[in-house]
Amino acid sequence: MSEDRPIDSPDRLEQYLQQRQDSEDIEDIEIPTVRVAVVRLGGELYALPADGLKQVCKVESVVPVPGCPSAIAGLIQVGGEIVGIVDLSELLNARHGRPIRRGHAMIYEFGRERVGLLVSSVEEVVEVPTDEFLEQNLERETAYIASEIRYTDKNVPYINLRRALASLMDMDEEMLA
Repeated sequence: MSEDRPIDSPDRLEQYLQQRQDSEDIEDIEIPTVRVAVVRLGGELYALPADGLKQVCKVESVVPVPGCPSAIAGLIQVGGEIVGIVDLSELLNARHGRPIRRGHAMIYEFGRERVGLLVSSVEEVVEVPTDEFLEQNLERETAYIASEIRYTDKNVPYINLRRALASLMDMDEEMLA
């Protein structure tokens, strides 16, 4: 309803109130968000789902396990528990130079299983509105990139972590639910 037209009848008042209610309803719509952990692998940023992320800790050393795939960095001790740790840069084929052996471990829990992901650093955990997820940039196409998010004026690949870990562990993605 035009702002300059007077409300001169009950019908016009009803229209005005309905229009105002409709505009308030639009403003009250909440867009769902996804918690995302933004990490650094070498010089590149990546986004991971934060669901299942239980803790982040500094890693000074990793004990290698002979005979494991190169993406499995080895074992670390976290609070008295031995946890297998995956070099995320190796898993994503995003390694530039030597493998990561020091940095931060992101400890995820999938059911009763705990898995560590070795990253250079964890930038932050943010809430990203679902409508801000972008289509995948075809220049960086891999099986593990689900989409991209906008973070500090850059498009950052959002990794389908379940798919990436399932490929490494020869597990069905539903087993990691």
